[in-house]
Amino acid sequence: MLKLNNGLRESDIDQCSASIEIYARIGKIYSERGYTGKASLDFSRAKSIIQSKPCSVQSELTYLVLRAQDAARAPNSTRSQQILSQGRKLWGLDHVGSEIHPIRSARLRLTRMLTLADAHLARSLIALSNDSLVTAIDDSKTALRVLNRCTTIVRNRVSNRREDTAVQDPFESKPIGAQGDTRHCTENNVNVATDIAFREVQWVISQKISTCLRHLGRLHMIHGTWREAQYCFEQGRLLGNKFLVNISDLQVRNGNLEKCVSSLEEATAMRPKGTEFLYEQATLQSVVGAVKVRQNSFDAAIESFDGVHKLFDMMMDDRFIENIDSIKQSNVKQERNSEPFDTSYYECWPLKEMQGCNDMQKAQAMAQNGSANAGWELLNRVIIAAAANADLAELSAASSHIRHMMACDELSKYAGIGRVPHEALILPLLKFQQRRECHKFEHADTSQALVHMLQRYQQGAMVARVDVLQKLCVEMGFSTFFKHYLANGDNALGPDYVALCAYYLEMSKATNIRREMQFCLEQKLTLPRTQHYIGDDEWPKNLSSKDNDATDIDDTDLFLDDPDIIAPHLQELRAMYRQEHQLDSTGFQEMFVDILPNRWTVCSLTMDPHNRDLYVSRMRASETPFVVKLPLDRVVHRQTTHDVLQYSEAAAELNDIIRSSDETIHGSKKNLEKQEVNEWWMTRMQLDRRLKKLLGRIENDWFSGFRASGLLCGNYHEHEAELTNFQKLISSIITSAVSESVNVSIDICRTMLRLGPEPRSRDVEDVVYFLTSCYKNYNLASRLSATDIEQLNGEICSTIRNYHTRSRRAGIDTMARIPGDHIILILDKHTHMFPLESMPIMRPQAVSRLPCISFLRDRIAYGRASSNRTHDEEWEDIKVDRQSAYYILNPSGDLMNTQREFESTFRSTPGWSGIVQEKPSEMLCQQALMSKELYLYFGHSAGQAFLRGQHVRQVKQCPVALLMGCSSGALDSQGDYDPSGYVMNFLLGGSPCVVANLWDVTDKSIDKVTKKIMSTWGLLDQTNHDQTASLVESVVASRDECNLPYLIGAAPVVYGVPVFLKSL
Repeated sequence: MLKLNNGLRESDIDQCSASIEIYARIGKIYSERGYTGKASLDFSRAKSIIQSKPCSVQSELTYLVLRAQDAARAPNSTRSQQILSQGRKLWGLDHVGSEIHPIRSARLRLTRMLTLADAHLARSLIALSNDSLVTAIDDSKTALRVLNRCTTIVRNRVSNRREDTAVQDPFESKPIGAQGDTRHCTENNVNVATDIAFREVQWVISQKISTCLRHLGRLHMIHGTWREAQYCFEQGRLLGNKFLVNISDLQVRNGNLEKCVSSLEEATAMRPKGTEFLYEQATLQSVVGAVKVRQNSFDAAIESFDGVHKLFDMMMDDRFIENIDSIKQSNVKQERNSEPFDTSYYECWPLKEMQGCNDMQKAQAMAQNGSANAGWELLNRVIIAAAANADLAELSAASSHIRHMMACDELSKYAGIGRVPHEALILPLLKFQQRRECHKFEHADTSQALVHMLQRYQQGAMVARVDVLQKLCVEMGFSTFFKHYLANGDNALGPDYVALCAYYLEMSKATNIRREMQFCLEQKLTLPRTQHYIGDDEWPKNLSSKDNDATDIDDTDLFLDDPDIIAPHLQELRAMYRQEHQLDSTGFQEMFVDILPNRWTVCSLTMDPHNRDLYVSRMRASETPFVVKLPLDRVVHRQTTHDVLQYSEAAAELNDIIRSSDETIHGSKKNLEKQEVNEWWMTRMQLDRRLKKLLGRIENDWFSGFRASGLLCGNYHEHEAELTNFQKLISSIITSAVSESVNVSIDICRTMLRLGPEPRSRDVEDVVYFLTSCYKNYNLASRLSATDIEQLNGEICSTIRNYHTRSRRAGIDTMARIPGDHIILILDKHTHMFPLESMPIMRPQAVSRLPCISFLRDRIAYGRASSNRTHDEEWEDIKVDRQSAYYILNPSGDLMNTQREFESTFRSTPGWSGIVQEKPSEMLCQQALMSKELYLYFGHSAGQAFLRGQHVRQVKQCPVALLMGCSSGALDSQGDYDPSGYVMNFLLGGSPCVVANLWDVTDKSIDKVTKKIMSTWGLLDQTNHDQTASLVESVVASRDECNLPYLIGAAPVVYGVPVFLKSL
């Protein structure tokens, strides 16, 4: 190509300029393929020509942009940004208008736009290496906008000239302009020249759009926004088959294995053959290995990963690198160059990193296949070779996971202590009067591992994949438990590490949702400042070290039409989100725990389905968090015959109940005979009983003796003197059993007492096994017979009954909850689908939910800001104006029963406005969200047909919302990614409280529940000044209002915190 170029160009400048661009583009190709040594050589050649020969500004810009991309991939963000900054100086010097030749002028205009797109892509790569994922996504979108403009220009040009195709054809045998006057000939020459340039560039535009879409899709996969990633890859699929591998990778990560297998089969059939396509073969086979792991076909997965490793060895072979740019000729043997190259010529560290990531996946597959030691050895070789430096967080997560498995294997060799991973564990620990014996373990020592994992988490918090961070945080939680339980008396960890354990578990939740929240906050705080918008014709600005041009913006004119609290509140949230992944135990306690109102209890659930463990964290203000690790199958390892409800069984049962319910709602005909009506009701009543039974089993099997430990309930009335006496008696009982002085904590005592005056034997047994596995040699439980366990069980039951009896005699109802207490459930992606609010122990309580503790902190911050109270002042409940409401009632016109139930009330309520049996415009809905304190939607789903989610989340402060349509509050779980759903937009928009349904419901039944909610809250009786119930309490009071208290009554849940109505 270079020889052809040098022989065809008209001038030295053209020849040099073209050579620069060719070298730079070849360097880019090598860089993208991982051959950094060859890329560096070609970029050096281009730079040498620039420094020694005359060339065009455009060719130098091309070199700088592509070289900046190469440096950003290194990653060397500082060097990359310096190179990109040099391009800004040249950008203003490159004037297209000065070019007289029509073809050159047209080419330069489009080339200039393509260069600008490459510059934005370079900035995106720089932002990614600077841990600025949101900025990287924005820059990639800007690059796409520029390329779309190019496409539009070309498309319009071709469309406008379609009628003159014969004249435009540059290959026509008749000379152009042979007929007609000279002026017409000149115009035709210009048009033909322009069209030639436009048609030449179409393929280049397509290639660049393909590159941008792939890059943007990968960024969204890291960010956790899988729907956006799917859109990018599907759009790219229209341009070429290369995206099939990307689509397959996304599908395996979001759990859609069937579609993934189909995409892989198609990709395999279309994959080009030959040694020049080893890279494509390796990426394809790597996804195949990942699929095999998800299918638990570990032998096949290991075989695939072995094949990928060999492919990378071939690609990194010196002879292969030397001959990679040779033109293949038949019957010509490729010989090695007799002149040795410099060693840097063979550098290909990106391929080495990819091979290391492949080996990391193989190591995990080996561990899951029963060869944890072999997997650990392989992983150590990867670490020593530093071959996975681009994925340090993932490497740390993988090593901690394998160490977890090896530690459990190591513990199993010791009598008694091997039970520890299979028994309930708590933090803080029980207090022993004597030093406990401590074994020395090779893999169970997690001291250094914890420090290492925390460092990797903090480094990758903004740019690592969501699933990697989740695994890393859960493993940190597990390691903290192990470090506690395997430490002796002198080295036992204090309350700081208990707070850290809770912190790790909380940071495992809703990673991409928290990232989305940061993006929303940036949008809300910067959108009014239009001068910060980067136009499509402007060279990208330098990326500051904080990745934010908006960080230091003047906010004096922000939110001029909003209350004074909004701007400072949003700025406070932005600051808190930026630092929440860098906290220590004190920071977590201060920023998340101690800010809780006195009567609020946080119950956070984190499921580890792989190890079948459920972590439960209870948090209250001014208290050290109380964390429990509950193995779901702990009874299997005991001398009992109790059935165990596995997580997969519970999820399958819930899905089947909902699916069957949907069939009765949507699958039955409209006009039923009397017998069919009876059968319909019988079916639904049976489903109602199944759901009730499922929730009962979850409580009894998963939580058992710990269900009433304060983890799942608020505060109860207590008899202080009798509580102290009970603690002494229980400590004495356990001391006698373990032959060591033990001080049972007050939290464990409350756990037992809240089982009630007549506790179930199985629940007490659960606590007994826990207590007897916490003594000095850990082997008592293995020596206890069934008779011993039964005797301990009886003594503790008797002591529990005595406490309640004596308390009642003193006039204290120990089973009565303290009024005003509230529970906030923080549910992870594995537990959010269960209506846990309707478990027996939780159903009478005021319980709401949120996807992460960060959202709880946000609402507490809003409550204090709206009431002008500081963190040191007493909490004041969030209150809304009952006369500031907007309603959308039956917008589709087919819910006439609902309309008849509420229309007259809504229309007659003072201060309310809305529409009935009419489809609202999107602007109307958004205006209602911005101007009202209550938003009532009574239609199908949650109203997404009329109001897009992105417009909901852009509202600076969303109001309290009642979304009473089918599945309005349902979240969709997608494999490695966090659950998503329309209701999440209201939470991202800052709504303090949203009532919504987890699944589809029938209109008449849910109308009864809704009417009870509104009546109890005080919305339907504007003259009653005595309403003191929160919206959460009102939902609780409404669940039994219908004939199906679980199938319908359990469907409405509250996302958010308690909200009250202002007095009239």
